[in-house]
Amino acid sequence: MSLSLRLLSTERLIKFRPNALRYFRTSVINGVDIYKVLGVKQNATQREIKEAFYNLSKKYHPDITGNSASSAQFQEIKNAYEILGDPNKRADYDRGLVLPKSAVLSTEFPSKEDMDILKKYDSGSFEANYVRAYNRNLKVAWANRADENISKSAFDYRIDQRKFTSVIYFVVLSFMLGAYGIAKCYEEPIQFIETNNS
Repeated sequence: MSLSLRLLSTERLIKFRPNALRYFRTSVINGVDIYKVLGVKQNATQREIKEAFYNLSKKYHPDITGNSASSAQFQEIKNAYEILGDPNKRADYDRGLVLPKSAVLSTEFPSKEDMDILKKYDSGSFEANYVRAYNRNLKVAWANRADENISKSAFDYRIDQRKFTSVIYFVVLSFMLGAYGIAKCYEEPIQFIETNNS
């Protein structure tokens, strides 16, 4: 989700925006309070949300009612429960990070004035500038790393790793055989004890 869409979708940030941007928001996004869709308060427990969903789904389910108007209502209820039923998504929705599925972009395109206002507020954004600078530095770092003369492929690294492993095995085996040979060379023969059968 783009930064501008996130900024436009949160009610608490809209309060601090000028009127022109507020009009832009209402022309682009059809915001729906999903707590009102389920008929619960914002501080409702997960159990209350679940009970409200089950009661409304029994009332508006298309298989029970049989008409298409209740189908649209049931779809809104289902979309609201998908967000509020999951505690993580609910917390993100409360922070303004998640849009309900019914809050989609309208078919009307924003006017040129709306886009100019949006560019004015979005271009000075610290986050946008920070991301742009970070991506630029990351691109330079990757370009330096991807120099064909210094870079190796994963296959080359695997071959080097196998060669290194074989050298280690060879050295250890040679050391063991050398130690065995030296021990045999300096070993005194075992003297047999002679027994007299007299």
